[in-house]
Amino acid sequence: VTVTFKTCLFMNNVALPTGGVNREGIVTAESARNAFVFENSLFLGNEYGANEIGYAIETRSDITIKDTCFIGNDFQGNGVVLIATEDDPMIKLNRNFGKKS
Repeated sequence: VTVTFKTCLFMNNVALPTGGVNREGIVTAESARNAFVFENSLFLGNEYGANEIGYAIETRSDITIKDTCFIGNDFQGNGVVLIATEDDPMIKLNRNFGKKS
């Protein structure tokens, strides 16, 4: 299944403390069969709290990110996208922008 996010705003999402380490994304694919497409979207002001680890996008499958901005997000020193897979996912990145603040 391919899930497409087109012209979406992901803004001011905050991960609450779990008492452990959070490794999920603001958007997370629970299955390697789910592919993501992000187009003309914005991730703005999302954050994970102290001692939490997370990402804007976490997937185990194919992903396309096009014309999407990541601005003012705080993921505790991590990058904004985590692709964790045992297979070789198809990754397409075109005309994206990222800035911490």
